[in-house]
Amino acid sequence: MMSLASDSSEAAAVSLCASWPCKRHAPSQCCWGMLAAAEVHWGPVPRWTAENIDQLWLFVIGIGKEHLLHFSMEAFQAVLPHLAALHNGHQLDPFLATAVVDAAKRHWGAKISRWTIAKLQWLGPFTVHLSVQDLSAVDTDDLLVLLPDISNLHFDKRQGHAIINSLISSQDWTWSLEQFKSLGKLAAYLTVEQLKNLPPEVFSDREVQKSMVANTAGRGREVKEVAKRIVEDMGDPSTWSGEDLTRIGKVASGLEVKDLEKIPKSSIRTAVADLSKADLSPRQRMVIAQKYREASSNRTSKRLSSRDIRELKSLSVGLGSNVFAEMSPDDVKESINVLAENAAELQPTQKREIVRQV
Repeated sequence: MMSLASDSSEAAAVSLCASWPCKRHAPSQCCWGMLAAAEVHWGPVPRWTAENIDQLWLFVIGIGKEHLLHFSMEAFQAVLPHLAALHNGHQLDPFLATAVVDAAKRHWGAKISRWTIAKLQWLGPFTVHLSVQDLSAVDTDDLLVLLPDISNLHFDKRQGHAIINSLISSQDWTWSLEQFKSLGKLAAYLTVEQLKNLPPEVFSDREVQKSMVANTAGRGREVKEVAKRIVEDMGDPSTWSGEDLTRIGKVASGLEVKDLEKIPKSSIRTAVADLSKADLSPRQRMVIAQKYREASSNRTSKRLSSRDIRELKSLSVGLGSNVFAEMSPDDVKESINVLAENAAELQPTQKREIVRQV
């Protein structure tokens, strides 16, 4: 590729760019060679135009931080959509993604508060690489305009809080179902106080419930508040069906033990696969495992089988040691993989019975 720079004409270089046989971006070695050739034919990087960038689009994966910092503003803004496509496809080096923000500050100014809405939109997915201070400096009205574009980006918790705090400070912000939905993935960063401000219609919306379950993890105060509001919407847990419990999914980790104790045992058994994915406390696991066992007591054999343990998965640690003692040795052996995966959560008495059976 380097010989191209010395032996070929500009037309040949451009022709090769346009006719590259692979529909994906070219290999890195070829990219570096083509970029070197481009410097020979088009001159130093600061002289490159937006047209030049468009001709090189297959090879932008080879662009480095020095290119970004020395591009003209026209060329920099032209390369952003190509780099954004690589970023969205997880093909861009994280170091270069951060360099895009550094270059943007060089071209557009270090103070984010002075950027126009157009520049913020040009930044696109690279918005996730802005610091908390940068995000807090974005004009609130501009954030509202940007929300459809950034609501499904993966910000960290501190960034998410900064964006939400800025949004809700706007006079145009009202806590409604429509506004909540506009937050997209950012809704996962709402604080307990903000969750309490949400109207009941938010928690009764099936689409919202599904999103909350998908973005919920742990047993923190926020999860408990979400669970509390869902219980208020769904009513007495003693009336919940297996489908209701499946819909709650991982949010079950935020339920009070007294609520879990009210849920029909048949519903627990139906939804056990979803409940096993929740980050439950030892006490919650014990209640669910006991109800599962009670739901199985109508069978010919009251002993749990290896199939039961495989269904319970992590919930099996909530079973009493006597349950393992009652199981047949063959069933214990067939369950050993599940039990081994959760060995750290098992009590010494449970382990002794399992080992005795094996």
